[in-house]
Amino acid sequence: MPVRPAASLLWLAAVAAVAGPAGALAAPRTVLVETFGSVDCGACGNSRTALSDLEEELGSVFVAVEYHSEGPLATSISLDRALYYGSPALPTTAFDGGDLTGAGGDPTDTYRTAIQSAQAVPTSIVFDAVAVFAEAARAGSLNVEIRIDETAPVPSPEQYTLRALIVEDQVPHCCGPGNTGSWDRVVRAAFPERPLLVSNPGEIQFVQHVEPLGTGWEVTNLRAVVWLQRDADRSVLAATLAQDGGGLQPLPIGNLDQSKVNMLPARPNPLRSGRTTILFTLPGPDHARMLILNGTGQVVRVLTDGPRPTGVHDIYWDGTDFTGAPMAAGVYFYRLETSAGVLARKLTLLR
Repeated sequence: MPVRPAASLLWLAAVAAVAGPAGALAAPRTVLVETFGSVDCGACGNSRTALSDLEEELGSVFVAVEYHSEGPLATSISLDRALYYGSPALPTTAFDGGDLTGAGGDPTDTYRTAIQSAQAVPTSIVFDAVAVFAEAARAGSLNVEIRIDETAPVPSPEQYTLRALIVEDQVPHCCGPGNTGSWDRVVRAAFPERPLLVSNPGEIQFVQHVEPLGTGWEVTNLRAVVWLQRDADRSVLAATLAQDGGGLQPLPIGNLDQSKVNMLPARPNPLRSGRTTILFTLPGPDHARMLILNGTGQVVRVLTDGPRPTGVHDIYWDGTDFTGAPMAAGVYFYRLETSAGVLARKLTLLR
């Protein structure tokens, strides 16, 4: 999947080491399922139906995308990925970059076994990714935090590439086999590729993208899929479906004064459900501590406490305390402590 710098409005990445123990960061592995199909492929319906059934059965243990490598929904990104996998026949599916599987008959059992086998392979990567797609700006932002689990390092990180796609569901295009007129998991575009820069337990890499959206894409049906892949054998180290940022505007990174410590208002505020994003900048490497305090000034959650590199940083709060229990509705404060001093703002939590 080649990099297309002209399509990128902004990219920023930074690396930091976490002070002290990293904690139990390991999370269940998410399997990347890549299918090659087209609108005109009759047998591709079996693959799509099987994946839809397994999404209901298995939940978030996998994330699936479909490359339309030919036909009216074909894109250069999908063609590049087809070449990457040796131009497979349609329909063909890869699980975490492994052996390609056809879709003769009902492939549900075959797919289920492949997903469960791939999910059993341990990974040292923990992703935290949030995507925001804005209609007014016709732009999408993707914010990724890659953490190395304390249990094991990542050998030869330079061999892995961070990749991310914009995928759209319910794409209208009439008519395929059986007069189907709506298509899910359609790959629309790719974010620029970036190398993995961290390898040791406790290290963190931050990556941020802002990309334009194509004309006619339905913003509410867009998703972002992120993964790390080694090209030597196409193996996927980790994958994730970026969380929905809630229809907010793309983060205004280009407008921030990065010559000093800055902290923007949390978005959304008030927070009703999901989580809010707190954006701050550091003019140089610094120790940053972000706290959530209740109305009486008591600390109810520490969101980050450790060294951070120069640049823009995202912190998220989901309305829970130290134990993960939901906090009561009310007024809270988020406070950023750095060597430059303290910044604080008010946040309202609704239930």
